[in-house]
Amino acid sequence: MTDDILDGVNEINDVKPKEIPAPLITPKWIIGDNKIDEPLFCEEFLKIHKLLCINGNFLGFNGVVDDSVVRACIYDMIKPFVNIGISRKINQLLTALKFEAYSAELIPDGNMIHLLNGTYYLNGAFTTEKKICHSRLQVAYNPDAPNPTLFRDFLNDLLYPDDILTLQEWIGYCMT
Repeated sequence: MTDDILDGVNEINDVKPKEIPAPLITPKWIIGDNKIDEPLFCEEFLKIHKLLCINGNFLGFNGVVDDSVVRACIYDMIKPFVNIGISRKINQLLTALKFEAYSAELIPDGNMIHLLNGTYYLNGAFTTEKKICHSRLQVAYNPDAPNPTLFRDFLNDLLYPDDILTLQEWIGYCMT
């Protein structure tokens, strides 16, 4: 569905039309005219689009993925092979995907912060590995970022030193 690849997995949140290469090869999940082997389709779909389904909602690397986005991805995959009852088939496949991607509730790890370009650990470590999470801060980690002297000067003019530490701690709690 998208050309943006993360560790071999397409990002489902970045929906872009995809051209089907010619000649078209019939996938193994097509079992006849307008018939789809749903478990095989779901396995292939989830290999391409890494998703979990928690409490009936899809989660991807960037948080909640709307059902309409998943429907569009399903449509793009099946439209060359199914031409009768396609909307009904998409809804059936969406339901099957929710069963196939089912996961227990994710327990947030208070020792990590999910960022656009990876995961920051509170011990100071950073990895570009992304994990599926409920929410991801829309900011990229930059270990070489310049010292925010202007902001620190502003805080020093505004607050007492102990208040600055309290503010930093509060912001840290908000991030985790």
